[in-house]
Amino acid sequence: MPPPIPVCRSIILCQGILQDQRTQTTSLIGLVGHIRGLQFPTVGQFSIFSRWANGHGDYHIEAQLRDAEGNVAWKQAFPQPCAMPDPLTPCDLSFHDLKVFIPGPGRYDLVLIANGEEVGRETLMVHIVQTVG
Repeated sequence: MPPPIPVCRSIILCQGILQDQRTQTTSLIGLVGHIRGLQFPTVGQFSIFSRWANGHGDYHIEAQLRDAEGNVAWKQAFPQPCAMPDPLTPCDLSFHDLKVFIPGPGRYDLVLIANGEEVGRETLMVHIVQTVG
């Protein structure tokens, strides 16, 4: 029987994630809520920080970018399962320097999936840059 689905308490899109080895603190650099492009399709590059709870085992994690109609525009499955052995201990998952295909301007959702089930989503707005001239 598969483990119960964990709870994703937060998803933050950012330009970079730094982990201090000495203090074990995490710093998020350049929060991302909007992406601008000169032309489309384009590739957005960002990182994802997420905090999970209530994990009871190993989970196969996938990130998806879905358009306003729910269609998957991009996805990436992470090759190694994520171990969450203690449901009382929060688990921080970071996905660095993702290159995300974006077909056009509009509203998108970055969706995190654990063992095939959606556990959280964050909105990403994509705009076309208007050139002057």
